[in-house]
Amino acid sequence: MRGIMRGRISALLGSPAMKTQQSAKWGGIPDMLDPRMPTDSPIRFKLAVLSKSLTAEIILGLMIAFNVGLIIIEVDSGAVGVEREIPAWVEVANLIMLTTFSLELLFKCAVYQSKIFLDAFHLIDAFVVLLDLSIYAVEEFAGMEATSAFSAVRLLRIIRILRAVRLLRKSRELSMLMLSFLASLSAVFWGVIMVIVMVTLWAILAVQLIHPINYRIWVDRDCERCPHAFESVWQSALTLLQTVIAGDSWGNLALPILEAEPITLIYFAGVIVSVDLAMLNLILAVIVDSAQDARSVSDHERALQMEKDFNQATQQLYRLCRRLDLDNSGKIDPSEFVRGFEQDQDFADCLKGMGIGGRDLEWVLSILDKDDSGDISPDEFVDQLYKLRTHETHQILSTLTDVRKLLRELAVTQAGVIMHNTEMSNLRADSANDDEAKLRAFSSRDTASEVSCVDCIT
Repeated sequence: MRGIMRGRISALLGSPAMKTQQSAKWGGIPDMLDPRMPTDSPIRFKLAVLSKSLTAEIILGLMIAFNVGLIIIEVDSGAVGVEREIPAWVEVANLIMLTTFSLELLFKCAVYQSKIFLDAFHLIDAFVVLLDLSIYAVEEFAGMEATSAFSAVRLLRIIRILRAVRLLRKSRELSMLMLSFLASLSAVFWGVIMVIVMVTLWAILAVQLIHPINYRIWVDRDCERCPHAFESVWQSALTLLQTVIAGDSWGNLALPILEAEPITLIYFAGVIVSVDLAMLNLILAVIVDSAQDARSVSDHERALQMEKDFNQATQQLYRLCRRLDLDNSGKIDPSEFVRGFEQDQDFADCLKGMGIGGRDLEWVLSILDKDDSGDISPDEFVDQLYKLRTHETHQILSTLTDVRKLLRELAVTQAGVIMHNTEMSNLRADSANDDEAKLRAFSSRDTASEVSCVDCIT
């Protein structure tokens, strides 16, 4: 009994390979139920799964990195004042890359067909490839020279590097870093605005307070910019950015002024405390806080996306189950499920994608039938099946529930056997007592007869 239960539980929980395959799906939803996948054709579906594999993504990422390297070589060769021709192998490699990406786009158009518009990355690929083809056609067939403006347009091909962002989804750490960086851009922008405001205020004071002292010190010395470092608000702002924020030439400009007029220490101390210590550290704290908020928002958005994908997959599986209800009774018995698994290829592929084979179907149906009615409605089947496959806790509880049911049945059977054995023991005891009583009665009659005979002889 324990071996049978262990085998059934192992079959229900799934093999390690199946768990690995399922965990690769986003939110535990199989590719068969992804609305962006071409489920109407088994061949195109398998090709789509192959194109989404980790190996294919890595190969495409390496090709994208190589293409960016080619763009870097082109930009360096076309820089102003650099007389350097683009190597011939770069042109050949660009043509090979363009041909490869064009064939990839045609492949995805043939595989996904109208569903290609449901994936934003596919649309980005199509835009970049078509733009690249247009640029190549204009250069080769229209005879247009690569002017600086036209070369800048060619740099749009670097947008293809956005495709490599898909690899970030394979690593949670890289994905969180990218999301945190994007979320902190707003804090960085407003922080820069605040720094500009603070530097402008101190620059206005510098023109009035620091410039006379600085000019008197540097007017007769051999320094081209030093006498003009604080002569205007713009020059003062540049000087403060250079000395306070960047930390460059602080000793060349500030120290001579402090030595000539120590009272200016109040000004420079105010600049350092307000801009360097207070404002910059405050911006850093806001950036960290924004990154933390982005992490929380990311988890929330991921949960919403998983719920959205789950609802879409549930609706599709519900439609597949409705096709099995041939008598339109709203209930599906186990025989209809088995027949649908054998005859409906879409339904069979869907269950196989969730790790449920033909041998496991009856066992799964017995678990999903919570009310023990023998029939399962499509709603009950879909709801319980997804809870069983996507929630490990619910899966374990369902298994334990069934184990408890079997143990109860075993306990009832054992109690019946004990009662039967007790009754048999009682019957044997009663039979033995009756035999003993009869034997005693027979012995008593024999004794009485013997006494009577002795009396007669006497």
